[in-house]
Amino acid sequence: MTSGGVKIVNAWIEGVNMYMGKTPIIFEQTPSVGITFLGSCNLPEMKWRINIEAQNNEGEINHYSAFFYTYL
Repeated sequence: MTSGGVKIVNAWIEGVNMYMGKTPIIFEQTPSVGITFLGSCNLPEMKWRINIEAQNNEGEINHYSAFFYTYL
């Protein structure tokens, strides 16, 4: 996916308070939407981290991450 001169080269989600593997984010070209499927577990609150590797116009790869939560 490319936006504003930045190309996402890799993206995934992983559980923080319970490791559930690396869940890939798949990007479609039209529309530019990322799709993923998260697993479920027995915790009432799940903390996740989304990881994004993006390439800028100079060819440098930058790493970004953010946390989010899901609740039962």
